[in-house]
Amino acid sequence: MTEKSRFTTEQIIAMLTEDDAERHEIQKDLSDAQRLMLLEDENRRLRLIVADLTLRNETLKHVASKKW
Repeated sequence: MTEKSRFTTEQIIAMLTEDDAERHEIQKDLSDAQRLMLLEDENRRLRLIVADLTLRNETLKHVASKKW
């Protein structure tokens, strides 16, 4: 004996399609978050490089301005 389903075939397909769309949206959000983290890391690294180069430049200007 087979039991009668509480849902029609169309309802089951609609639920599966909706679930698949939600899963896709979650994956998209995760990849956006990962990309944001990578960009933040790169931004932090570039800021450190700029700070180091600025400090070196200021030091060289200070040394060059002295009269020997």
